[in-house]
Amino acid sequence: MAKFGLAELGLSGSDTRSNSGAAQMDVDAAPANQAETGFVAPGDHVAVQPSNGPTDAGDLLDADDVVSDLPGKGGETIACGDTGPAPRPGASEAAEPAAPAPGAEGPADAPAAPEPRSHVRDFHAQLHRALAGTGFRFDEVMGCIFNGDGAISGPIRLVNRASRINKTGQCWELEFLDLDDDLHRVTMARATGRTAQGSLDATFRDRNFNYFVAYDHLMDMLNSMKEVPRGWRVDHAGWFIDPKGPASFVRPTGAVHQPPGATPLVLYGADRSGPPPPGSLQGWQDEVATLALGNPGLVFAIAAALAGPLLRLAGIETCGFNISGGSGSGKSLFLRLALSCGSDPARLPPWSAAQTGLQHLSARAQDGLIALDGFPRDPDSRLIRALLAIADDAGFGRTVLPGDPDGATRWRRLLLSSSELPLAAALLRKRRPPPAALLSRFIELPAPWQQDGVNTAFHGAGDSLSFARRLEATMRRQHGHVLPAFLDRLVADLAAVEADLPRQIADHVDEIKQLWPGGRMGDARQTHAAAERLALVACAGELAIGWHLLPWPAGTAKAAVLRMAGLALPTGGSGGGPGSIGRLRDFVGRHEREIIDLDRATAITRRSEGDRDPPPEQIGWQDQRYLYLRPDAVRAAFTDLDALLAAWQEEDLLVPGGEKRSLQYKLPATKLAHRPRAYRIDRQKLAQSEDDETDLWLDGADDEAG
Repeated sequence: MAKFGLAELGLSGSDTRSNSGAAQMDVDAAPANQAETGFVAPGDHVAVQPSNGPTDAGDLLDADDVVSDLPGKGGETIACGDTGPAPRPGASEAAEPAAPAPGAEGPADAPAAPEPRSHVRDFHAQLHRALAGTGFRFDEVMGCIFNGDGAISGPIRLVNRASRINKTGQCWELEFLDLDDDLHRVTMARATGRTAQGSLDATFRDRNFNYFVAYDHLMDMLNSMKEVPRGWRVDHAGWFIDPKGPASFVRPTGAVHQPPGATPLVLYGADRSGPPPPGSLQGWQDEVATLALGNPGLVFAIAAALAGPLLRLAGIETCGFNISGGSGSGKSLFLRLALSCGSDPARLPPWSAAQTGLQHLSARAQDGLIALDGFPRDPDSRLIRALLAIADDAGFGRTVLPGDPDGATRWRRLLLSSSELPLAAALLRKRRPPPAALLSRFIELPAPWQQDGVNTAFHGAGDSLSFARRLEATMRRQHGHVLPAFLDRLVADLAAVEADLPRQIADHVDEIKQLWPGGRMGDARQTHAAAERLALVACAGELAIGWHLLPWPAGTAKAAVLRMAGLALPTGGSGGGPGSIGRLRDFVGRHEREIIDLDRATAITRRSEGDRDPPPEQIGWQDQRYLYLRPDAVRAAFTDLDALLAAWQEEDLLVPGGEKRSLQYKLPATKLAHRPRAYRIDRQKLAQSEDDETDLWLDGADDEAG
């Protein structure tokens, strides 16, 4: 098989090829005109072989097939089109094509080429400007960049040269079209050697892009491009404060929101490949946001999704809201609705993703939203450490970021989480008292369908399940638009928002605190911290309404936040619902006759009680200091017993027996010969405890009904 370069197909026989996947051409029984002229005539067959060694037989294609793709890597096929006589080597590049023979169909009779998409036209124009005067040219028909020696690569351009503020971390931002004319934008470090080459090769191969020269030659071509701005490199999403310019906001995708004239920003490691989000802002407003009206929990979810960029302006680091409830209570729907504001709601990560990747998640969500679904009832040590790290504004995990190798960055994040049990209850089940940072920065809220009649607006759906399915379907069609629009307005009006936000938060805080009398949310500091975080959500929602980004009446977001604040679980969030102590007191009072007093019973009575199973109506025993409640009787009375046990233990009402993995107490033989297990309750603390939760809940329910 004779080997030669095909300049007209983007290959030169003198090219230096690397093992990066550049293709070589072998032609079976090449006719004399091919060997002499170096181009393929219609009807010839071309076999494509990978550069790291020939195979027994390549894929054969007729040269008069329609042009479709560029030469590929690793044995991919190319189609060589009959585009008219190719110019001989040395012929003028501007030579006119041959006129059609008399009687033959002219170009006017040929099928019109499809109109390129708008992003393709724009990219081609930018690439022509970048290559002007560099010795390279771009052929739009071939979809290939050439120089005097032959083909270099597919359409690619250097968009930005960037470095960190301290001039380290030099990197490039590249933009290229794949073989399907889809646009990709990636970043690469300005490093040399096999590591850099291998990384870029893998990126190109994964995105169906080809280059046909040595890696260094490709870098030389990119480096020669003109009109390439210099910008700042950033290593995580969120706010960027230019030392000599205005503030800008970078989203995890690499999209930048900044005022005109600001220095370009490059988010290192961002991949802006893939199709744009489906639908439109108007479509999301009409089909998704309108369904949230009448549902305070869902209105809250949307407002919370927009509150992350306000954290820095408000001086708040971590803000967390955990949605707890049973299966089918709308927890995951709440989180996906929040995600639909800025991304794909189907990509809702579970809490297990935070076990080893919290540092990476935090970098993507700086000044933004982290949504984590399904904190388990019995978390392992890694999940507990991740939860506590979030509460401490820290990152935890194995992922190392280039700009934060030791994980020392303090992150600003808004976390929306879901769980069956409140987070504090889950920690208490593992005998880990919730720390003050968690209690101050995380607020426990009931799931949407467990808000005691608050969420009843199903917009024509018969029940919550039908409504949830309808909302899920609309979110798949419409998502990812309102957060970018919110950031555009926020950056444009940043000075005004920054000046007015403290006053707005203070006003909302005062109203929220009025819903929490009697230290319901802890001491004064904890109460203020919780109220601030809820107020921030109200401000974000009302800003979006004022900017006509949310199709709701003014005051809708604030009203939803106030309702959710009234439903918030008390500090620690382990109550499993309102009135946890009152529910215990009520249970004991209703079954007072079914509790045997061990101090009054004789030894024989105690022994006989221990020798037989207690009757079904008996719920336990008592002595002067403790109540001993039968586990089966208590579990039958309370479906949310695990959460209640955690709350009772937090209030020092429940006194376990000291066994490592049990909250129960085994009565001694001096009490009952059978030594049954029971939940031991401190009678004195139960009698002395003041339970405001029930009254607060009833007041909130009355407000909702009104």
